[in-house]
Amino acid sequence: MIPRVLILGLYYPPANFMAGRRLEGWARHLPVFGYEPLVLTRYYDPDERNNQDFYASSRPTQTLKVDWVEADGVIYTNFTPSVWSKLPLPGKVRGLAHFLWPDPDHSCWLRQCSDYLKTTGVRPDLIIASYSPAGVLRVARELSESLGVPWVADFRDLWVQNNGDDNLLTRFKLSLQRQHLRSASGITVVTDGMGKSIQEQLKPLVKDVRVIYNGAEPVNDVSPDPKDSEALKVFSEVQTHYPIVLTYTGTLYPEQHVERFLNAVREFNEKGGGPCAVLLCGRHDPGQYVEWAFVKTLGVVSHATSLFLQSKSAALFYPTWPASQSIFSGKIFELALSGQPVLVGFTPSPDLEALCRKFQTVSLMKDEGDLIKALGQLPSKEAELAVEPPIIATKKYWAGELARFFDEILNRANKR
Repeated sequence: MIPRVLILGLYYPPANFMAGRRLEGWARHLPVFGYEPLVLTRYYDPDERNNQDFYASSRPTQTLKVDWVEADGVIYTNFTPSVWSKLPLPGKVRGLAHFLWPDPDHSCWLRQCSDYLKTTGVRPDLIIASYSPAGVLRVARELSESLGVPWVADFRDLWVQNNGDDNLLTRFKLSLQRQHLRSASGITVVTDGMGKSIQEQLKPLVKDVRVIYNGAEPVNDVSPDPKDSEALKVFSEVQTHYPIVLTYTGTLYPEQHVERFLNAVREFNEKGGGPCAVLLCGRHDPGQYVEWAFVKTLGVVSHATSLFLQSKSAALFYPTWPASQSIFSGKIFELALSGQPVLVGFTPSPDLEALCRKFQTVSLMKDEGDLIKALGQLPSKEAELAVEPPIIATKKYWAGELARFFDEILNRANKR
């Protein structure tokens, strides 16, 4: 029989979260590698699906009136916050409580997942749970114990970002993390640096840790969502006035220092280049960019529209986090598969730099001078690059690597 893997995660399409697209890629491609996926996630009300708010996962479902609904092999459960969530806890206390059990916002989801499995009689051969929140890992642990099957913890980012801190609170969190993961049969992470960090955090606990990159789907012809007509209108107007359009889709964080990119573009324009416009899609405050007149914010758009805008831009850019941190968005794979030039800078971590060098369309910028030079070499219209999509950037490739990890875990479990 084909082994069944239960994929647990509180973020999943149609909710527009990068975290959900990681799991959706697994569900799409694992059957090719001999696994039948079953996804258990929560139902998001339509007005919650595009807001990119991390805390959306803890808010109750308002519009689903049954315990769960199934669509295309995905089970969307109702979600009712626990009594804990209503307690008047200070922010820091609530933050710490998210590492505990019961989690003040997500502990109720165990019952909803258990009810589905008991009612339907579905029994997986293996469970993989996607952090965050930490409560999802405990749900997987409890289900693993009750069903007698192995489970894997998937980390999209580090649970404990200790950055070398060795205070009492950090040691307590690390102790809780080891307790949560003691029964896990394996751990998956999204970058090489994260793999090394979590192995250090777990000592003396030893776990099999595998790097499973997010990957992305190759982009052929993609049509924008008609609901994003206003953003598309602005994009069209910008293309009319600017020969070069540089686009970023997604959230920007202060640590990425996007102002360095923008100042370099301004210098490029002032020296007679382009001119170049910068488009930002996502939750961006227009007031933060008033000093750069060439920056246009389009607001939140659908994923299809995001892919369309990327495919029609002269180039894409990705401002990195500090080189000392092994943090980068899974969006880098989507950018690499877009077929457009991708400009990455200025302080890539060693593992991001090594990854980028595998992609023909990605250029690494070490400073503003490199970026200005690269902008001057861009075509004045949409780039036409005859480059084969890099297989190592695809979701299918990494689903295959995940399946091989599952094979090893089930073989060890069968021998026991």
